[in-house]
Amino acid sequence: MPSFNAKQLNGDYTGLFSSDYTPSGTRNLLEPAIQVTHADVNPSLELKYVSHQQDTLDYSHRIGLTTIHLKDPVYPFEVTLYYKTYYKENVIEQWTSIKRTGSDVVRLQKYSSANLYFSSTNKYYLTHFHGNWAREMSPEEIQLTAGIKVLDTKLGTRADLFQPPSFVLSLHQPLNHVDEDYGEVFAGTLAWSGNYQIQFEIDPLRNLRLIAGINPYAS
Repeated sequence: MPSFNAKQLNGDYTGLFSSDYTPSGTRNLLEPAIQVTHADVNPSLELKYVSHQQDTLDYSHRIGLTTIHLKDPVYPFEVTLYYKTYYKENVIEQWTSIKRTGSDVVRLQKYSSANLYFSSTNKYYLTHFHGNWAREMSPEEIQLTAGIKVLDTKLGTRADLFQPPSFVLSLHQPLNHVDEDYGEVFAGTLAWSGNYQIQFEIDPLRNLRLIAGINPYAS
C-alpha cells in the first residue's frame, strides 16, 4: 500500500482515495464504505492497518483466503476484510466483519461488504440490468463519468423486482466493441436478498471506486 507522502505526490492529498475500506470523517472527502457515530457523538472513524494473513483452504481446488485487520487508533473499533479467491475459476469473494468492544453504544449508519479500487483507466463502461416482472435482466450499458452512479433497491424482500444486484464493468472499451474477443471485464453480484446499494464513484484522479453492500435505507 503506498505511503501517505507517495499518495500526496500523486494528487491524493487525503491519503484515502485508494483505501481498502474507506471510513467516514477525518480526512476523507469521498463516499465512505462505513459510517459510524461513536458514543461521544464523534462521527469520524480512522482505520489503520494492523496485520494480514493468507491461508490455503483447499489445495486441490486452489482456494485461498486473505484476511486484513484494520483498527481505529483511538476507539475500540475493528474491521476485518476477507478475500476468498477461487484461482481456477478466476473469482474473488469479499465480505467484511465489524467489531466494537466495550459497553458503549455506537450507531452504524452504513456498513458495506466490499470496497474495490480500479486505477489508471481513463474509461469505464458499466452494464447493469433492470426491468419489470419476467424482464428483470434487461441490460443497459453506460459510460461512467465524474460523480457517483448508484444501483440500489428499497423494496425489501422484493429486491430483484426492478434492479438485480448484478453488473458487468468493462475497462477501456464498451462490451459491444467491434473487437469482442479481448479486453478487461469484471462481472460482479451482491449476495444479499434485501435492500442493497452498489456505488460507482470516479474520484478526482479519474480512478474508479466501487462500494457495495446493504442499503442504509430501512436496513
